[in-house]
Parts: sequence; structure tokens; C-alpha cells
Amino acid sequence: MASGHLRMGSLTLCTGLLLCMVGVIDAQSSVPIISNYSALNDRYFEELFPVGSVVGTIEATDPDGTGLFYYLIGDGGEYFSIGLRTGIITLKKELDFETDFEIKSTIRVVDESGQATSVDVKVFVNDENDNEPFFDDYGIFEEISESESVGFTVARIDVEDLDTKNDIISVVCNSSTLLFADACDKFAVQMSRESNKYWEGYIVLQKKLDFEERISYAILVTAYDGKYYESNEIHIEVVDVNDSPPQFVIAGPSIINEELPIGTVFQTVLAEDTDITEPSQIRYELINENIDRFQINPVTGALSNRVRLDYDNVAFPKNIPFELIIKARELQPDNITLGDGPLTTATVRIKVTVLDINDNTPTFDSNTYEARIDENIVSGANIPGLQMTVTDIDSGTFNSFDLVSLNHTDVFQIIPTEDASSASVTLFVVNSRRIDYEAGPRQYIVQVEARQNKVPNPVRTGTATVTINVDDVNDITPTFPAASYTRTVSELARGGSLIIDLNATDPEAGPFGTAGIRYQLYGNIPPHFTLDPISGVVRVADCATPGEVPCIDYERKQSYTLTVSATDNNGAADGRTRSVQLIIDVEDENDVRPAIEAIYERYILENERVTINPLRIDAVDPDTVGGPLTYSVQGDSTGLWQVTTQTDPTTGQLYGNITAIRPIVYQDAPNQQDGQFRFAVIVRDRQYQTTADVIINVLDINNNAPVFSPNEFVESIPENTLGEVSIIQVTATDGDAPTTGNGLLDITIGSGGRGKFYARPTQQQGNSFVADIYTTREATFNYEADSEYNMELVVRDRGTPESKVGTGRLTVYILDINNRNPIIRPSFASITVSENTPVGRSIHQVSASDRDDNNDLRYSFQADTATDGNGARVNVNNYDYRDLFRMDDITGEVFVNSALDRDRAASITFNLLVRDVAANPVQSGTGILLIHITEYNDQPPRFNSSQYNIVITEELNINSFIQNLYCTDEDDKIESYSLNQDQPRRPNFFSFYSTSGAMLIENRIDYDPPGNIETIQLTAYCADTGTPQLSASTKVTVTVLNINDNYPVFEQPLYRTEIPEGSAGGPLNVNIQASDLDRGDYGVVRYTLLDTNGPYDQFFSIDEITNCCIIQGNSALEKESDISPRQCGDSSDKCGSSSGNGGGGGSDDGSSSGKAVMVVVEEVMIEEEEEVVVMLKEEEVMMEEEVVMEKEEVMDKEEKQEAVRGEITIANNASFDREETGFFGLQVEAYDSPNNAAVRLRTSVPVYITIKDINDNCPIFTQRNGYSGTVPESAEPDTSIIDLIASDRDEGPNAQIVFAIKPGSGNPADTATLFTIGRTNGRILVRGQLRRRAGFYTFNVTATDLNGDNSTGQACSAEVPVTLEVKESLNSAPEWVRPPRRDFVIYVLESQYEGMLVYSAKAVDQNVGENGVVDYFFMDGDQLTHRTADFRINRVTGVIRAEVEFDREEQDTYYLTLLAKDRGNPASSSETTLTIVILDVDDNDPIFPMKDGRVTPLNLPEAGIQITNLGSSSPNGYLGKCLATDADSDHANNRIFYDLLATEDVRNYIEVDRQTCNVTLKRPVDEDVYPTLEFDIMAYNEKNDDTVRRYRTKRAVNPSIQHVIVTIPDVNDNPPVFTSNLYFGCISIDAPYRKTILEVSATDVDAGDDTRIRYSLEPSSQAQGFGIDPVVGSLYNTKSFRNAQRSYELDVLATDTLNTPARAKAMVFVTSPSNVVKLKVNRALTDVQPFSEQLVNTLEGTSNADIAFACIDNMRNHIDDDGDEVLTATDVFVTAVRRSGSNYEIYPADALVTMINDDREDDDSPFNAIYITEVEVEGDDDGFTLEEDAVLAILIISILLIFLALLLFCIACYCIKKK
Repeated sequence: MASGHLRMGSLTLCTGLLLCMVGVIDAQSSVPIISNYSALNDRYFEELFPVGSVVGTIEATDPDGTGLFYYLIGDGGEYFSIGLRTGIITLKKELDFETDFEIKSTIRVVDESGQATSVDVKVFVNDENDNEPFFDDYGIFEEISESESVGFTVARIDVEDLDTKNDIISVVCNSSTLLFADACDKFAVQMSRESNKYWEGYIVLQKKLDFEERISYAILVTAYDGKYYESNEIHIEVVDVNDSPPQFVIAGPSIINEELPIGTVFQTVLAEDTDITEPSQIRYELINENIDRFQINPVTGALSNRVRLDYDNVAFPKNIPFELIIKARELQPDNITLGDGPLTTATVRIKVTVLDINDNTPTFDSNTYEARIDENIVSGANIPGLQMTVTDIDSGTFNSFDLVSLNHTDVFQIIPTEDASSASVTLFVVNSRRIDYEAGPRQYIVQVEARQNKVPNPVRTGTATVTINVDDVNDITPTFPAASYTRTVSELARGGSLIIDLNATDPEAGPFGTAGIRYQLYGNIPPHFTLDPISGVVRVADCATPGEVPCIDYERKQSYTLTVSATDNNGAADGRTRSVQLIIDVEDENDVRPAIEAIYERYILENERVTINPLRIDAVDPDTVGGPLTYSVQGDSTGLWQVTTQTDPTTGQLYGNITAIRPIVYQDAPNQQDGQFRFAVIVRDRQYQTTADVIINVLDINNNAPVFSPNEFVESIPENTLGEVSIIQVTATDGDAPTTGNGLLDITIGSGGRGKFYARPTQQQGNSFVADIYTTREATFNYEADSEYNMELVVRDRGTPESKVGTGRLTVYILDINNRNPIIRPSFASITVSENTPVGRSIHQVSASDRDDNNDLRYSFQADTATDGNGARVNVNNYDYRDLFRMDDITGEVFVNSALDRDRAASITFNLLVRDVAANPVQSGTGILLIHITEYNDQPPRFNSSQYNIVITEELNINSFIQNLYCTDEDDKIESYSLNQDQPRRPNFFSFYSTSGAMLIENRIDYDPPGNIETIQLTAYCADTGTPQLSASTKVTVTVLNINDNYPVFEQPLYRTEIPEGSAGGPLNVNIQASDLDRGDYGVVRYTLLDTNGPYDQFFSIDEITNCCIIQGNSALEKESDISPRQCGDSSDKCGSSSGNGGGGGSDDGSSSGKAVMVVVEEVMIEEEEEVVVMLKEEEVMMEEEVVMEKEEVMDKEEKQEAVRGEITIANNASFDREETGFFGLQVEAYDSPNNAAVRLRTSVPVYITIKDINDNCPIFTQRNGYSGTVPESAEPDTSIIDLIASDRDEGPNAQIVFAIKPGSGNPADTATLFTIGRTNGRILVRGQLRRRAGFYTFNVTATDLNGDNSTGQACSAEVPVTLEVKESLNSAPEWVRPPRRDFVIYVLESQYEGMLVYSAKAVDQNVGENGVVDYFFMDGDQLTHRTADFRINRVTGVIRAEVEFDREEQDTYYLTLLAKDRGNPASSSETTLTIVILDVDDNDPIFPMKDGRVTPLNLPEAGIQITNLGSSSPNGYLGKCLATDADSDHANNRIFYDLLATEDVRNYIEVDRQTCNVTLKRPVDEDVYPTLEFDIMAYNEKNDDTVRRYRTKRAVNPSIQHVIVTIPDVNDNPPVFTSNLYFGCISIDAPYRKTILEVSATDVDAGDDTRIRYSLEPSSQAQGFGIDPVVGSLYNTKSFRNAQRSYELDVLATDTLNTPARAKAMVFVTSPSNVVKLKVNRALTDVQPFSEQLVNTLEGTSNADIAFACIDNMRNHIDDDGDEVLTATDVFVTAVRRSGSNYEIYPADALVTMINDDREDDDSPFNAIYITEVEVEGDDDGFTLEEDAVLAILIISILLIFLALLLFCIACYCIKKK
């Protein structure tokens, strides 16, 4: 109680003291004094003054000595900031002279007691060049006619700049880019006024435009003010003018055939009007002399023939194309009138060539002919006395024809086979064997035909009949019914079996006929066949073992080729002989069993269908019948295996391919302990089958990565969750079998846990593995810091050689707990509200955020202070501003609550508060809201003048600048300008820039009719930016002045005339006149010739004034003057004087009698009195005083003035060549105002001139060096030989050519009597008989123009030589000497050298000269050749040589057809045949079956043969046989024998039969000594023929030697053996069930199923709680060892099926955390795991301790002292076992730590090599002790007390100060 009184007294004392201090402060309060504010008063700042720079400091003092607060009110607050406590002024916003050049502000200083003082200040901004110049109008689009003259103004350009300190503005045409470069060539920029504020100018035309060349331009103009560039694009569209004549686009020469039906369209010409806009339609007409033969459709331009055109008519011009002149005329707009001037017409000349067509038939000189021959006439001989003549009167290729025989073509052929115009024809014998008097026919009636050959279908033909009678001669050779024979015989056929009965016949009688025929075999005669020489019967010879060597054996040889001859006259030497080929094919029989290996064993990887070495069953069956071989699987209990028949792509052989029907896994095997499949494969043909065993072993590979199920786990926990709390259980599986390490899994957390989570040891549940995820002991959670944890789960199997890893995701969400204060964002906000804002309108939204999810926020605010419109603080008692606004407590929205008055309250400060009412206790946040109230607009703007009077000239350019109409406002800025046209209403002539008040031309203003625009009345408007917006208006009057704006006009759009070649001097016959509508000097017309770059421009000139100047048609001067147009041309005429006053009224001295003043707006300035002062300049315009006075009368009586004629003169040195240029044009220009070039206007017109032809060119032959041709001597008169072609560059009669043979030029002299030439077509024809006149003839031909008429002496000629050859027509065929007859047979040995002489053929020809020279050929099909693939023949000598080395086994007979041909023209020939038989020699060694270029090894024993009991049951047992073949013939001395090639050891067991190649086993074999027996067998012939020269390629492998492999089956006669007698292992007391402890291993030297090892445990009490994998040997636990003994000794057994088991000991030690040592390895877990065995070996090899065994209990990512997981290091937990006497015990953990650390001190320690950096006992406790906890608690309490004391002290000080 006493202490309570004491505290109360102390509080009372403190309160009293505070009240005393407050009273003293109130009594002493004074207003602050501002002593220095020059930093922000009457000061000039550069416009580019850097933002953030310190301007200066406001200095003030408080007499009371309290602290001061500085405020900046007004416009200056937008640009400057002031330090609240320091008064330091800083620029916070860029200054802009153009926006605010004067800135006014109020500086307010307030002391801590609220006393305030203020001072008004202002500063000024100096201008800088910081603004780019800008165009008043961007993206200008203009149109310009292509006829506009150079200098024409296209567009006006206005540029402004807001700055005042920039350079004079310049504007240029920018050609820096390809897009705009050419535009600056056509257009130029011209300046009319420039300053640093404004630039005015124009885009003018500086080169002529052509719409057809280009239709638009883009101009880039760039403005520059000394610092900045600004560009603007001006787009100009060119307007087309109809000023182009038509142009032919399709008009070329035509080639047509004769005899076209009348009216056939052969070509269509097309002309187009080249004017692009509104092109005219075109009409066509023919205008030359050929209109009697041709016509044209006037609308379509289709050309057709008017009459029949016959090329073969003698009068038809055959060498001169028809020239057609076609005129195209534009159809005028009335659709009736056709154009007739150079601008509306065009002509073209085309040539039409008429070609000869095939309209005549080749004709024989007689319809029938008759001749006789002997039956033994030789092939190639001509038919005696037969001569036929064929002619065709067509020309060119149409008189070329083929000559053919229509029947009996196998006996007779026609020569020549091809000719032209005229031919001498006969027949010759092609096959004399067909001519036989006995067999008939004895008369041949041959139809012959002449058929055109170089024309398209249909062709024309002429025919004749030739009758040939045959006379009898004895000459028949025996014949076989067939050219060759093929027969088949079975390989099992017995002796005497009939093969064939060969029946040759001969129609002759007696011994020369069939009865006298004898048969004989030629060549290599095998012993397997016999031939009866009289009957011709072929049979099988007798043999003891059909189907086996030495009899016919298909496997030895499959075919025999024999040559059989039949000779009449009882076989005598002079008898006629015929040979035939007999091929005997051996038919295979199914007499051999298929052979395969006895057993197949393969290995297959899991998830594969094909074994590691593909299981291919290559069955060997020499038979080709009885197949195909089929394969099948037998005894497969799983049904997973299949055998398919496939084809080897290299050899084409079939084989059986054994594969699984789906991917195999280890568990598919019937016995999962060994993973083995056993079944049989059977191969069958139609008669036999063979069986083999198949063993397939499945290799359990680690081919499945473990996976989580599911792959993603999600769990949520509150943020106050503690450590060691179970979160979730995750599950993983592995596709590999869990019976091996490949399927055993370990689960860990890989990343993302941040030391807050870990996975407990993995446990197996069925085929799945699970792990519990726990929080770590030190884990804490904060929702606001980390609201979720995304962890990578890692599952790793224990497979070898390396483990596989799978990953999953675990996401743990942290649930929020409400423990955070809300925050207002932004904490300070300033808004503006107009004072006329209605009550209830929302003006602002206050927003707050709360990091807690379950928040419930409430808003409120309270007014703190307010200032009025003058900046003074508002007293709440005088004006209660606190309720002017209200706030919605749910949304934070601020509304106007009462009417606002800016004068009473201009700004109000509110304290904001937000509370989270969902929190317990309630949580809150604060902020400040400043509301500014703005003024309402009530002052309208006004123009600087109440009315504007503006004077302009007519025809100003669109967008031309006129004047700025300025408007001002005392309070606000001007927002926009607008303009309304009052009179006239339409069209709008002006546009108005809404931002600047600039007035521009929008439409054309024409002072002249029909516009008659003299005055325009407008009203301008402007509006300010205030609220509400206010506006003002003013009247504008625009007066328009007249200018000169009419062009001279020609009377015609174009002019046309013509001159002859060679013209020179004198006037051009053309009358050119132009007139101008303007008055005065503007109407005076002058002429000039423009440069068109034409070929003849330099030859012409024009008088500038030819007749007279222009007289004003209706002017007052003309009425009073006595000068009439008839007096024009008088030298005294005033019109031609140089006064330039436009036609009268001027003084003699040329001075103007009157002056008109044109008022032009030059500049507008605004004075302070706001009056408009228009600065005018006077521009003198030369006008007639009478014209000015009578302006109205002249405008009402406008008439066209008199035209002036311009005369063109040709120069004396002119030279014209029609052949170079037959048509050209001039360009005449008319211009007005000769005395004032500045306003001069120009117009031009084309003058088209045609040059008339004269004969100034001679004819030219196409072959100037001469022509040559050939003709047979049988040609008849008028036969065409050759066409000569000449041309002439002139036209019309000047180009008409006549041909003639020059008299006296022939050689021999009578040449002109034999030949003639067509007068107009140049065709050379036969004139006289040429028979027996073979030889060469020459003469000259002339070509003369002017149709050959040289009566005027103006014709010109050309000459060319011609050479003609007349050829002989008759010839006879060569006759054969060797071979003496057809089918002659010769014999050649095989294996001879390439190039060997085979035969020498010879034929003779009785003709002379070239007709008697014989060449030799082979006939290969229908082609003649000197070389075939096997032979070549010398063309001159007829010697035949070999091109290859003959091999009888590949081909034993060759048939050649020989042809002898002379060199006549046409040539004659005859043919015969030669048979070449190849004789055999023994030149082939026996070979074994081969594959891929190597002999196929022989695997024994054959399928179905078993070798058991070490072979003792089958001594001398049959294992199988080999088989070799020989390509040579089957001679008795060519049999195959076999020898064994082997070591002496193999010879002790193996024997090979020398003749049959049967392989037998001589005695038993021990598989353990000889698992296989390997040797070679060689096949050879007993006798080889070494008399023949051999050329053989060396082989890498000898095909006569076969490798043999005999596999000896194993017998289980050895027991298993353990790899160690003692095994060690460790298991933790916390280990899960079925954890692998150790693995044992045993081996067995035997092989096969009987030797597969199985593991088991000897039953005992020690063995309880353990199990072992029977296949792998993995020992595992079946119970928990938490309360079990510390060690176990187990007996492990290894057994096969037939022997006593092997034994070994296994020691198992149970470990606890106190026995475990933790090793920190500075490597990642994934790097350490593969080297776990190295860690164990390092521990066991430590030199400082007796460690018998070490084991690894666990591995994980390293956990640091903060509980965070470190991925770059690994914690390895190990246990060691040491020997103690004869016993074993677990090594103490602390002793093991000491031992390892001692060893690590050695620099060469193996522990350092495996990166072990820390060693400690796993069971150490890092927690606080009881004493440490007490000290920590005391320390924390002390710190809290000190903090609380400091906080109370601060609160007390604040209370004192606030009071």
C-alpha cells in the first residue's frame, strides 16, 4: 500500500511539472521571421537546370527558439521541394519555358507552437533549344497532272519551333534512303520565308513527269533548327493525261501452211492504248497491197486468208514473205469516230511466210515390174534387171520418203530405203535360205511402197507390184524343228531313260534328204548321256548310284549344254550340216535331310524381344524341292516364343528367326530362380524333319528406374508445427524384380526441404517401398516467410553396375495464423477535387493489405489540419471542415459529404486508420490523406482583334499558310480553335489548326470563272481549358486577287508528216499553231524544240516567232487599233516589239503605262494594345491600264486569241536512213509571257515523222560462201534439189528479188542444160536426164531486186556459187567365203587369254570403187557393231577375237550373226551365222557352301544325334557329313575327295571318309578337357589339267577348306565351391524387414541345368529371423533386432542337383546408434554411392586397428548445424567389427573415431584420398545442459527489462513535449 501511494505521488508530481512547462511555452509564443528567401525569388533558371540539384536554402528564425517547419505553396510546389526542417530548396521536376516561363510560389514557415509566417516569391525560366521543329501538316497528299511544267508548285510546307534560342530553321529534301532518293531528283524544296520560329516554302516540280513511267512519289523533307531534326512525308500522285498513242503488244511474223480453208485465222494481233486511265478501245485495218490475199477482223485483230494459197503453183512466190501493214486506231468516246492522228493511231508491219504442206504423193514410174532369180542366189545380191523410179513434187521435207517392201520382207528388201524428190529403186535378197525351189514358193509377188517419212500423220504413199520368178538349184541343208531344245531329267533317273528324240529333216531325195542324215555330239561330252547317230535319240547312260556322284547328282551339277549336229549325205564331209543346242536340266529330288545345329543357347536382356546374339536357325538343305523349309517351336510352356521365316537380304537364303512375341522380363521365366527358358525348334521339309534344343537365359538388368506412386504428394501443416512430427508417407515402386538389388529401393529427400524435413528409413510392403516424411528436430515454420515447401523426392535402387534414380515432388503448404498488422498502401496520398464536385460523389479509394489470410479490415479517418485559398490555417471554430468528406468503413471509399468552398478550405489533411477486427487482439495500421480543392472556371477567352481583314492571290497551293488568329485567356490556356465559312457556304476554302489557330488553304480558290471568288466571309472560334469550358468568336474577311493561270493550247494534239530518205534542207511540211486565253504578255506565244534524245534532233530547228504575236481578241485596244490579223508578219508590227506589254497600249520605251499593286500578307505581329497590324509589301505586276479599268467587261467577254504558226526547218547536213530508223518524233514546246519568265507557262506537242524508202540496199544470200546439194542419177526432170534464200532490207518493190543462173558460169559447160532455178523462189530443179552423168557440177546464181527490172539503172544484184553432186544408184551385195555356209560350227578351249584369235571371216564383192569395198560387222539385234560383250571383229580384215576369257561352266556355246556391207550409196550387204562351242578343261577346284564371301562352318553333331556318357556309348559314332561341289564337267578323273586337316590330338578322336566325307567319333571325349573339337576338311580333285594357262584371282579364304566344330556335351561331375569360407554383415536395430545384410557367392566348373547353384541356410536357432535369396545369395532379416543378441553365426549351403552341397559361415552383427560413427565426405551423395565398397576397404585396411570387417549402415545428404540439408556433402554412417582372440566383437564408436582421426593425421592417409573431413560418434547430443538453460533464461529476461525501461523513458519524453 505504501509503495502504491509512492507511485501515485510521483505521477502527480510529473503531471504538475508538465503543466507548468506548457504554461510557460504558451506565454512566450512569437511568429517566426523569414530572413532570406532569395533562393526562390527574382531568380532566373536555365530551362535545362538538372533535376535534383539544390537551388538554395530558405533562412528563418523563431524568437522563441523552437524548431521550424518549411512549406512551399502554389505553382512552385510542382517544380521545387523544400526540406521540412532544413528549408533546403531542390528542383524536383524539369523546367519548361514553353509551359511556365514564370513560376509563383508562397513560402510558409511554421514553428512548433503553430505560429506561421509567409512570403510570396517568383522565379523565371530562360529558354533553351530543347524542342524539335514541327510541321504544321504531316502526311501531306497531293495530286499533280503528268503534263504540268517544270516549276509547278506541288505543295506548301510550314514549319514552326517553340524555342527562341535555336538557329534559323532550314528544310531540305532528304534523299538519304533508297525509298526517297529518286523523288528529290524530280522535286525540289524552295524557301519563301525563314526565321528561327517559322519556315515557309514549297515543293516544286523540277523535272517533267510521265504517268506511264511512274504514278506516285514519296518525298521526305527534313527540318533542322541547329540541334534537332524533324522529318515529314509528302505523297504525290501523278494524274494520267491521254497523250499516248496505241502500242502493239502482240504483233509478230507468222508462218502458215498452204491450202488453208478460206477464212482460217492464223494469227491475232493486239494493240493497247498506253494511257492507263480510261484507255480507248482499238479497231484494226489492213492498208497495203496484200489485202487481196488476207483480211483482218476490225474488232479482234484476227488475221485470216481471203483466198486459197497454193505453194506448189508455179506462179506462187516461194521465197518471199507477204508483208502486211496493220493500222490500229483508237475508238473515240462517241464510239463511232476512229482516231486518225499520231496520238490515236499506230501501225505495224508483219511478215507472213507460207509453207509448203504435204499435198502430193510419191509416185512410181510404173505400176508393175517383173524379174527372175536362181534359188541359190546369195544374200545381199540385187535382183537382176529390176529398176524402178519414184518422184514427189513437194518441196523441203515433204518430198522425202521411205521405200519399203510390204510382203516377203524376210526374203527381199528394197534399196535405197530413204530418198527425196526422185529415187532410182531396186530389190535385193536378204535371206537366200528362204528361196527354195523344192519347198516353194516358186514365184514371189512383192508389193513395194514409197511412204513419206518426215511429215506428221496422215502420210501419203505410192505403191507398185514386182513379180519375181525362182529357177531351180540343188542346195538344201538339213533342219531341226526347233532352233534349240531344253529337256529335264530327274537326278534319280535310271540308265536308258529317254531324254529326247531329235528329228532333223531334209526335203531333198536320197542320201541328201532325211534318209541320209547322221547325228553327232560336239564339244565336252559328259559320260552321263548317249546319242544314237542314226535315230538321233538321246538317253541317260547306265550308272550304279543314281542321284550320287559319279552319276547324275543335282547337288553336284544342275544343267548340261550339248551341241548336236545333223549332216546329210550320210555324214560325209561334203554334206550340208545343221547344228542345234540341247540343254539338259537336272531335276532335283528331295533326297537330303535338312541340317541344323544340335543345340542353341542364347542370352536375352530384360524388355527385349531379340536375344543378345540373334537366334537365327540356318538350316542347310541342298535340295531345291520338298520345300519350303518350315520352322516351329515345341515345348514352350509359356507361349512367349515364336519362330518366323525370314530372307537374308544379302544371300536371299531363308532362315528361322526365334524372337519373343513381346518384351521379356525376368519374371516370365518358368523358373524365376534362374530365369531360363527351354524348348525345341523343329525344321521340316515335305519328307524329313530335324529337331534341336533351345536354351534362352534372361539377364535381369537394371533397366527400370524406380518411380513414385503417385509422382506428386501434397500435404498441409499449420505454421506452428513442431519438430519430429510425421507429415506424410510416400510410396515408390520399381519394375525390376525385388529378388535382386535392382528392385530394392531407398527413399530420401533430394532438395527443397531446407533442413525442415527428412525421410525415415525405407520399408518394403509387398512389391512397394514406403518411407515416412518427418519434420526435423529443429524445424520451425513461418507462413509469411515461406508459405510452401517444394521438395524433390529421390528414390534409388540398389542395382549394379550402377543404380537407377527416380524423382518425385512433395509439396507441403504452411497454413497461416493471424498474427500480422494491416498496412495502408500508400501510407501517404494526395488527391485533387474541384470545388463544384457534387455531394455524394466518390473521389478516392483507400487500400490496405494484411499478410494474414483470415483478416477482416475496417477503415476510418479523422481531419487533422486545413488551409484556406491563401494558405492560412483554418480554425475549426470558424469553419468546421471535418465533415466535408466521409469514408465507407468497409471499402475505404472517400465521398464528398458537404458543399465545398475553396476560399475557406483549399487543402485538408486526414489521419487514416485501418483495423483488422478478426485478430485477437485487434491489429491496426495508419496513414495520411491530403485533399486539395481546386477553383471553378468563370472567365471566357477573347481574340486579339474583333475583326480580321486578309488579302491573298488566287490559286494558292493547298495547305498554304495564311495567318495565325490568336486568342488569350486570363485564367486558363487555350484548348482549341475552329473556323466556320459564312459566304460562300461551299466549298470550304480554309482549314484551321485546332491547336495554334493557323489558317491554311484547303481547296482551290479561283478568281476566274466559273468560280468567281473575290471575297470570302468567315467566323473564327476559340475555347479555353477551364471547367466549365468557355469560348469566343471573331469575323474574318479574305479578299482574293487575280493572277495569270492559263497555258498555251495547240490546235492539234499531235502532228504527223513524212520525208524521203536522203532529204536535206528546206521547211518541214507541217503547220503548227498554239493560242493562249490569258491577256497581255501572258497571252503571247513563243516556240522551241525540246531535246528528245532522238536520232535526228540535231537536224531540225523552229522559228520562235514565225507569223505574228498574239492579238487580244476582244480587248479595247483591238477595237481602236487598225492592226488586223492579216497584217501579222509585218516587220513593223508592234506585236513583235520587245516592249513585252502584251499587245498594245504600252509606251515606245517599254515602260509600263500603269501599275497595279498586289497586296500580300507578309507578316502578322501582335502589339501590346492587341491591335492587328498587317505589314504589306507592294509587288509590281505589269498590266495594261485599260485592262485594269475594264476588268469586269473583259471577264464577261472572254474569247480565244488568234493562233500563231511555228515553222520547222530541216538542216542542210541532214541524213536519214529508213532501214535504221523509219519513224521518229519531235517535241515542240509553246510558252507564254516571254517578258516575265517567273510566271511563264509551257505546253508541248509531238510531231511524228515517217521516212519513205528508196532502193539503197542490195539482196543478201543467207549462205554467202555458197550452196551445195546432191541428187541421184535416177532423178527425173523438175525434181527439186535445193532452195536458195536471199533477203533485201528495203521494202515494197525495192525488196522484190528475182533469181537466175549466171550465163557462162557452169562447169562443165552444159551444166545449164541439166539444171534450172525458180525465178522468184530460188529453187534449183533437174532440167535434163542425169543417168550416167554422175559427178560434180558448179555454177553461179544471181539475185536482183526491183523485180529484176534494171531499166532505170537503180536495181542491185548479189551473186553466190552453187555445187551439185550427181550420185550413182545401182549396186550388188558382197558374197561370203568364210564361213562357207550358215550355222558353221567351230570349237574353242575355255580359260584362254583375252584377245585370242577365234576365227577369220571373209566376203568378196565384185563391184568396183566404193561399191566393191567390204566392211564387217556383228548384227546385235537390229544394230550393227564391231564389238559385243564377248567378241570383236576387225572392220577391214574380218578377224574375230575374244573379248573375255571363256569359262565353259558359265556359258558353253555362242551364236554370232555376221554382216558384210559394201560402201556404195545406197550400200548393199549380206549376212551369215557362226556357232562357237567352248570345250571344257579341269580349271575349277571343289568348293564348300559359302555365305558373305566365306565358307560356312560345319557344326556337329547333326541335329538328332546325341553324344552321352563322354562318348563311350558311341565309339566310331556317326556325327554327320560335309558336301563340296565342282563346276567342271563330270569326267571320271574329276571326282571330289576329302582330307582331314587337324592336330594329332584331334586325329585321335575324329575320322573323315575320303570319298563320302562322313565324320565319325573314334573314341570317348571328356568335355572338361575338350569342350569342343575343331578341325578343317579339304576337298580336292584327284587329277588337275595343268596344260591350260590359268588366270585366277587370289582369295582371302580358300573355298575348298571347311572349318568343322564338334561340341562335346558337359556332365555334372564337380561340386559347387564358395568364393570365401567366412562372410561378414551388419544390421541396425532399426533396420526394416527384408533389408539385405550380405551376399554369398559360389561357382561350379560344370555347365548346364544340372549345375545351377541354389543357396539355403542350415536350420538352427541362430538362423531364425534370417532368410536368403536361393538364386542371388542375398541374406536378409525377417524380424526386428531391437531387443535381440548382438551377433549371429549362420551356416550357408550351396548345392547343384547331383552333388553334395558346399558350406560357408556367415557372421551377422547387430548395431545400435552408440556403435555408429558418422563420416562427413565432401562429395555429393550421387558421387559417393558408387564408391561405397572403396570406403569399406579403406576402413578394413586401416593400419592402426585390427578391423576384420566394416559395414555402411546408411548414407544421406549432409545436415549442417542449422539443420539445413547440404547437397555437396554426404554423411556416411559406418560400423566396424574387430577380432578378439578367436571371437569377433563390434568396435566401440569412440575408439573407432580416435583410430580414424589418428590415421587421418598422416598425409598419405587413404581417408584423405576419399575426402573424409569430419569423424564423430553418431549418438552425440548437441542440446543444452540444465545449467546452460538457466543462464540463457536470465540473460533473456535482463534484455527484456532493459528494453522496457528505455521504452517508458521515451514515452515520458514524448508526453512532455506534446504538452
